[in-house]
Amino acid sequence: MPKVMICSTEWKEILRKRRALGHDRKDEVWNGVYFMAPDPTNSHQYKVMGLAFILKQIVSSDTLVQAGGNVSDRKKGWKLNFRCPDVMVFLPGNPAEDCETHYVGGPDFLVEVVSPGDRSEKKLGFYASVGVREVLLVDQGKARITLYKRDGEGWAEPATAKLDEDSRLQSDVLPVSFSFQSVAGDKRPHVFVRHLIDGRIWDA
Repeated sequence: MPKVMICSTEWKEILRKRRALGHDRKDEVWNGVYFMAPDPTNSHQYKVMGLAFILKQIVSSDTLVQAGGNVSDRKKGWKLNFRCPDVMVFLPGNPAEDCETHYVGGPDFLVEVVSPGDRSEKKLGFYASVGVREVLLVDQGKARITLYKRDGEGWAEPATAKLDEDSRLQSDVLPVSFSFQSVAGDKRPHVFVRHLIDGRIWDA
């Protein structure tokens, strides 16, 4: 991807307009480098809200489930290095600190819904560094979902389920499995979430 050099005055005006229009909600800064995220599509938002709602039904009442938010590796100067997962699940005992504007430290489980041209997979190194235990990538463009699980300081070989395959990705952090299926009458593929204990099934 080519780099674009902009003078500081023009850059400040671009950021001001993005903030005024609400277009900066998913923008991130990676070690001082500003990344403008593409605007989320309706399908993207549907997945985010649906999965956040489903996961909230599954976890205990003292578990925090949040759609969106900022995760950093520092308390002060956090705007120099942060990421914005789509869904976050903080289990009881998670050491992350809630600083109101952001979390220092990562959730136990998070979801990234991939948008065309975004860099979701390149966030994995950062997520490992802040203590995230599992990451579910939902890639509608490539018709697949992928589950990453921690292995030491990095990630184990990920498990992938393609659209309409008879396969499920089982979480080690939450009592659920995930599959990716077409649904009659809806052009958007759905993520099916199955409760491993009582067998309940939801879809988003």
